[in-house]
Amino acid sequence: MGEDHSYTKYSFRTCVKITILQKLAPFSHLPGTCCLIPNSSWVVQAFPTLLKFENCITGEKREEVLPWKGPIKDFTVQQDLERGCVRIFGHTAQGYRLHTIQEGKPPSRLEKLSLGMHKALDWEMVKRRCNMAEILPVWFRLGQLVPPSGQAWLPPDLKGVFQTYFHGLFTPRLVDEDHLGIFPPDRKIAEDRLALLREGYLAIRAQFFQKREGVYIFLPAVAAEFHSGRFLSEAVDFEWSKKSLQKIVLRSTAACEIVMQLPKPLKSFRMRASLKEKGERFFCDRPLVLQANATLFCDRFEK
Repeated sequence: MGEDHSYTKYSFRTCVKITILQKLAPFSHLPGTCCLIPNSSWVVQAFPTLLKFENCITGEKREEVLPWKGPIKDFTVQQDLERGCVRIFGHTAQGYRLHTIQEGKPPSRLEKLSLGMHKALDWEMVKRRCNMAEILPVWFRLGQLVPPSGQAWLPPDLKGVFQTYFHGLFTPRLVDEDHLGIFPPDRKIAEDRLALLREGYLAIRAQFFQKREGVYIFLPAVAAEFHSGRFLSEAVDFEWSKKSLQKIVLRSTAACEIVMQLPKPLKSFRMRASLKEKGERFFCDRPLVLQANATLFCDRFEK
């Protein structure tokens, strides 16, 4: 008998969720820390009684006085990437004080990335450890919360880019002001600062998931150090462990045809509508047609 190349159709309505519990809210206790205000092109430099603002695109500057009486204990600048705001807080002579800066709400469905790290994001400690499993999820998130800007020419060494072209609380810059010598001092890295964040987000995304004309490519260029993690987006969620895929959830709002490209040497997986079903094995050399409002759960990946 000849090989069957017919399309297989599935219309599943049960959604098996893959979640990321970690809340991305990096913080610093250093007076004078700079950070971007999510959903804007503004940077704020926060002192206990003064805020300095600068627009990364227009260059406009302004200041705002905080009527707090010092000394300020436990002074903290927090960039909340979940709620899309910056918080400055601490214990003053008048008691606990909190000042929130927010420029609109973040989009309801942002892509999320977790690489298995759950330590508190005390940014001075993060920079000291320089563990990219901690840093990339923050870069990935923040890169989606800045307005479109110019171009950036990022080298593959994202760790070197982070060390050289970011300061404060993940604030981009175009010059190696710390003279680290990682890249040539006259190297032009971007047209403007915000492009470092946006292009970095795209470069990070390309390591874990790519979509090309109906082809879904999973873990195409993931580094060996990221041996486990989770990726969430509007159309697909997936998780991997020990460098191997564990689960994929596919969603489609409209009828579509896709091809699943898994990391070698994986060739097939089990498909189910719910965890209660036995499911069936599907081989990746066959196109998969999803009907509108379909959800598909995949696991048990095999060679």
